Amino acid sequence: MSKHGSSGSNGRGSQDAMLRKVQRLGASSLIVTLPRSWARRHNLKVGDYIYIYDEGDKLIMSPSSNGKEVSLSLDLRHTSNLKHLGKTCICSYIFGFDSIKLLTPRSVKLVNEKLNVVKSFLPEEVSIDSKVQAVDVRFTGDGDFFEALREYTRRTSAFIRKVHEILDEGCNRRKAVEDEYSEVRRLSYKILRLANKRVYIDSKEDRLGKILLNIANLTSLAATTIYTLALDAASLYDMLSSDEKERLKLLLELLEITMATIGSAVNPPSSKKAEDIYWKIKSVLDVRDNVRELVHEVSPAFLYMLGRVVDIAHIVEYITASIICYTIMSRAVQEE
Repeated sequence: MSKHGSSGSNGRGSQDAMLRKVQRLGASSLIVTLPRSWARRHNLKVGDYIYIYDEGDKLIMSPSSNGKEVSLSLDLRHTSNLKHLGKTCICSYIFGFDSIKLLTPRSVKLVNEKLNVVKSFLPEEVSIDSKVQAVDVRFTGDGDFFEALREYTRRTSAFIRKVHEILDEGCNRRKAVEDEYSEVRRLSYKILRLANKRVYIDSKEDRLGKILLNIANLTSLAATTIYTLALDAASLYDMLSSDEKERLKLLLELLEITMATIGSAVNPPSSKKAEDIYWKIKSVLDVRDNVRELVHEVSPAFLYMLGRVVDIAHIVEYITASIICYTIMSRAVQEE
């Protein structure tokens, strides 16, 4: 590979010009490969994202915003900062920060204890480096948003299956439900982080990233609602008739299928798959039109459970609308 120009430094690495051939991808897209040495230096992998800045006749590429990692500094001498350290760490992870630098004149041991609790709530990609009166928390190993979303929706679908099993077997599975929700919650934090990292400033892709962020938020909300439904199913099992349990299980089976297919409908974007999801949950949504008649023939426990199921169906309905918007807008961006 030929090089032109002299070597120099601007704080971002070598300024040597490297000649790259512009190649075609698909009908209208053009691509240029990244230098292998640069990708290795910044630990870039397939599925990672880089920032691209338009500066007139130049495009500036960076592995993170502003050419450096996005970090948050927090002074734990302030009591409120220490008190809310756990929430701050989780929010920093979700909103895409690469690291948090903690100034801690207090006991480093106390801070580490709080951080280890937080670490149990997050995916494995968290490292803690303790120093004298300072602690660095680093979030790494992000991965691909769509792959994480598919894994998350598969896991959420399996979570709905656990509610089905509770109604089928009648045993108290509270610990199993808690364990499953912990895993689903970790995955929800991950897709929220990856969605936030897809949001760019002053670009069309920014709009697409915001739609994906909306999908991530809604799927996370769905999982929390399913968790509540599972606990309610265990508590109200003895108050439901056999017929009521069967009716709920049928609705849950439809929701289970729809949650499993959400990930595949977003990538590649498919309005047809999104429409198929909607028609699968339509029978769940239609139940709300018969509530007046149901009141006289079912138990209060069934009506309560039914309301929870319809809530989940509404969330899936909003996810479906977001997928269709994403499909239309992503095609429009590609055609320009």
